Amino acid sequence: RERPYRRLTFGNINTTPLAAIWHSRPYAEFRAAFATGWLGEPCATCPKLYNCTV
Repeated sequence: RERPYRRLTFGNINTTPLAAIWHSRPYAEFRAAFATGWLGEPCATCPKLYNCTV
């Protein structure tokens, strides 16, 4: 069953270099939060969470 979620967008790889997206403040903050175990929306309700290999 699919659930509604807030889409996370960190950039457009077609118009922005990957390194710029990777080092952007929003994506860096997301990676840091995820690394500490923070699982806010949409991750906390994702049915694929326990199969995630990130």
